[in-house]
Amino acid sequence: MSSLDRIDLARWLLPAIVAGFCLARLIELRLRFRVQPGTVHAPWTLHLLTSIGVLTTVLCLAEYLYRGTAVPLHFPILGIALAVAAFALRHYSRKALAQFWSIHIEVRDGHAVVRHGPYRLIRHPIYVAAIIELLAIPVTLATWRAGAVGLVAYAIALGCRVRQEEKIMHDTVGAPWDDYCRETPAFFPRW
Repeated sequence: MSSLDRIDLARWLLPAIVAGFCLARLIELRLRFRVQPGTVHAPWTLHLLTSIGVLTTVLCLAEYLYRGTAVPLHFPILGIALAVAAFALRHYSRKALAQFWSIHIEVRDGHAVVRHGPYRLIRHPIYVAAIIELLAIPVTLATWRAGAVGLVAYAIALGCRVRQEEKIMHDTVGAPWDDYCRETPAFFPRW
C-alpha cells in the first residue's frame, strides 16, 4: 500500500465513523418498543430537529472534506466517546419512560410524570442525549464552524419543542407536572 493510499484511507475513515453514528441512530429509530398509542402534538418539531440534525451532519462532512487537513487523534476518540454516551443516555431514558416513550410529543391515556432513572435528575435527558450526539459529529471531524452553526440552530429548535412539550404536559397532567418542573431542572442536574 503506497503512502497516497494510506492518506486516502485515513481521510475517509472519519466520515465513515460519522456515517456509522448515523446508521446506528437509524437502526435505533427502527426498533419497535411496546408503547401505548397516544395523540401526537406539534409533529413539525420532530421534522425541524431531524432536518437540522441532518443538515448539520452534511455541513460538518463538507467542511471536513473541503478543509482536507488531518484531525488530531484525540478529537475522533472524544467524538466516539460522546456518541456512545449519547446512545447510552437515550437508552436508559427510554427504558425509564417505558410505554410513555415516543419520538413525538405524544400524550397517552393515563399519562403520568416519570420521576425515576435519569428523570429524577433532569426533565429532558433524551434531549440532552440528542445534543451530545450532535456535538459528537463536529468533535469527531474537528469541524468547528459547521458544528457551531448546527448546534445553535438545533438549540433554538429544541427550545421550541421543549416549550410545546412542557405546555402539553402542563395541560394534560397538571399539578404533578408543575411540581416536577419546580423540583427538577430541565437539562442540567443540581448537584
